[in-house]
Amino acid sequence: MSTKLTGLAALSGVYTDINKVLTSTPPSSGTIGYWSRNDLLGILTPSNAGDDVTTTGDISTTTTGTITSAGLLTGQSGATITGATTVSGGNQSE
Repeated sequence: MSTKLTGLAALSGVYTDINKVLTSTPPSSGTIGYWSRNDLLGILTPSNAGDDVTTTGDISTTTTGTITSAGLLTGQSGATITGATTVSGGNQSE
């Protein structure tokens, strides 16, 4: 048995809006599965505070974005840093 709901986009997620009405439009803030999004601040974080985020792919920014770390930022196979005006701490070699 299936139910067809007009007004929902095909092949899209289904969410509830502020009035608890089903919609295909993702909310601009709140928890969606394992992620919490804040459009106002432009922040995407794990829903469970303290969870690690890992990837086998790349993590990058576009234009003027930055990658920051409150702790040690580690590159297991080294690091390539371009466009930096200063690099400090640790052992630096050519």
